Amino acid sequence: MNHRLYKYASASERSLAILQTNQIYFCPPVDFNDPFECQLPTDVYEQLKLSPAEDLANVTRAYLMQEQQGKFDALFIYIRETNPDLINDSDYIIYKAYEYKILRQSYSGSENNFKKIFFENTGILCVTTENDSILMWSHYACNHKGICIEFDAGKLAQMGEVYDVNYVPAFEEVYDINGSMVMKQDCWSYEKEKRVIKYAWVTEGKAENPGCHLMPENTITGLIFGCKTPYETIHEYTGIALKHHPDIRIYMAERVPAKFKLELKEYNLSNYPRLI
Repeated sequence: MNHRLYKYASASERSLAILQTNQIYFCPPVDFNDPFECQLPTDVYEQLKLSPAEDLANVTRAYLMQEQQGKFDALFIYIRETNPDLINDSDYIIYKAYEYKILRQSYSGSENNFKKIFFENTGILCVTTENDSILMWSHYACNHKGICIEFDAGKLAQMGEVYDVNYVPAFEEVYDINGSMVMKQDCWSYEKEKRVIKYAWVTEGKAENPGCHLMPENTITGLIFGCKTPYETIHEYTGIALKHHPDIRIYMAERVPAKFKLELKEYNLSNYPRLI
């Protein structure tokens, strides 16, 4: 394992809280932004698929219940508003909603429920081995205006199981949940991602995962500012970082002239005013 791992972030309250509280967020798999991640085993997806009659029955049931309450969800509102002459024709509205549901193959609600069951007490921390990736700075650190936090890899490994993400050119059959949590399409390979997976554990009878968790002491070892990070952000974050992590090292990412490359330069903190 690399000695250091990194997480890019925008300059926000959440990233500031990492430095202030020494806590890091482990995300539930169901909340990942890529809908192709953390797939359920294929046989589960087959169980999620309903027959056309079952789909139509569910749409009918949902509409009649919402009609009775006088409160419609976004799909029914859209169909009613775009078909004002047929607003009182329940059968027509139900049929159009059913068409839309089939077109979208929309069993995502059931899928999310199943995912919540399968991954109920599992949290994932996504980090990378790279601290000078132009794409990562652009995509995850607010166009190089944010930060990149450096971690001691060994300390992070104390918080869960560390895995390399498996980048694949085509979808592979999923047979085990663990493998599904580290499989991504190879278009994401530039991230060079590792995942710290924290499985359920119970303290005083209460499950404490996913969510924010306290890191071991001295897990945060460095703080890198982007080549476009504003001076006021650099000043604020440096002061807070030194207050809570006295031994932290501060770096500035700078563009290398005439090259598509970033160079990280360590900032001399010998005369930097410390916050009390």
